[in-house]
Amino acid sequence: MEAARGQGRETYTYAVPEGVDVVPGHRVTVPFGRRSTYGFVVSLGTEDPGVETKPIATAGSEPLLLPHLVALARLVADHYWLPLIEVLRAMLPPRVRATGSSGSQASTRQRRHSRLVELATGPATPGAEPTLTDEQKAALELISSNQLTLLHGVIASGKTEVYLAAAERALAGGLRVLLLVPDISLTPQLVQRVRARLKAPVAILHSQLTELERAQQWWRTRRGEAEVVLGSRSAVFAPIPRLGLMVVNAQPKTLSEYIQATSRVGRGKVPGMVITMYNSMRTRDRSHYETFETWHRCLYRDVEATSVTPFASRAQDKALHAVLVALVRHTVPGMDRRPALDDVRRADVERIPSLIEARVARIDPAERPIVSHKLKQLIDQWASRSDLQTYWDDYERRTSLLMSAEQFAAKAEVDADLDPEGARRALWPTPNSMREVEAGAPFVLRHVLKTEGN
Repeated sequence: MEAARGQGRETYTYAVPEGVDVVPGHRVTVPFGRRSTYGFVVSLGTEDPGVETKPIATAGSEPLLLPHLVALARLVADHYWLPLIEVLRAMLPPRVRATGSSGSQASTRQRRHSRLVELATGPATPGAEPTLTDEQKAALELISSNQLTLLHGVIASGKTEVYLAAAERALAGGLRVLLLVPDISLTPQLVQRVRARLKAPVAILHSQLTELERAQQWWRTRRGEAEVVLGSRSAVFAPIPRLGLMVVNAQPKTLSEYIQATSRVGRGKVPGMVITMYNSMRTRDRSHYETFETWHRCLYRDVEATSVTPFASRAQDKALHAVLVALVRHTVPGMDRRPALDDVRRADVERIPSLIEARVARIDPAERPIVSHKLKQLIDQWASRSDLQTYWDDYERRTSLLMSAEQFAAKAEVDADLDPEGARRALWPTPNSMREVEAGAPFVLRHVLKTEGN
């Protein structure tokens, strides 16, 4: 629910009144305290919840999110340890999310459209049918017979024709197509080429559009009016019925973007394709893309552990204590300002690990015993600090529980407070963000003059 964001609860239970028909994905308005707010139905049940429930006030005429998108939202929320409501919000344009209907009808005040929308919805110029080479035909057959395919080649090698031919096959089978391209590549020329080649209604999902246009294009996609959706990476959450092919064109050069763009590729029974482009003159392109298969398999080894594999051992070392501290501050009475942990409050704190362990069991069950053991060690370390006055202070470290990981790495060699003994006293180096990479290694730069003869 929108009004409950940040309150720590994933879901709330409401009664469905007689005459109201809802399914997972519906946007509903509900009473919440003394006000009303909106939320999304994520599940339905027939068993008595055992608590008093209030009825849903209103529901939209149709669900905004399709069932497979609700399932995908749960998968993303569990994997990245995000609140489910935040993932659901990210799946909807702001206007659709706020009202549930904005953009669903033509606007009488709208006088003009963005260039990309004009090209996508206006008359298309027919284009000549290209003749595929033997190599392109072989790639097309490979795509048709596999759930996930990497099409790999240099610029201007003919990859676009292959994925457009694959899109033609999907459309001929009554299915729809999602084409994801980098923001900079979504140009009028590309829209014209797709329209001319595929001869199908196209929807555009891109940040260059106005908020009203984004809502209108989203509704065209949701209602199945567009058979081809052309968008940037955020369009991975587009509500496309009967999706038959997803293409990620031009694999991004940063890992976080790659993960975002491919989070839906090849899931379930929907085939997908990742298109990579590289410049043979660039060392980074050669090292990553000429050995792409090995690099892709090692993805989770290369990415920051705290962002992609939240319960890997390195992630636990870097950030497990931060999760514990955050939950204690927000859920244990009297612990919001000062981290002093006496016997009474310790009993409340010791209830927190079960919440974290339950999440670990859903995401990575094999790590649960290790996480449980580490949480007990962390609470013991915390309780040993009788001098604590504040949670985070890089300057008064003797009385602080946490410290910036970057500051810790920079000063560990020269600050007596930061030796191994200090770490055992529970001065915990902490990343500023769950996506932060490893702290940089300290170094000393010395200027040396070259003397004559040397």
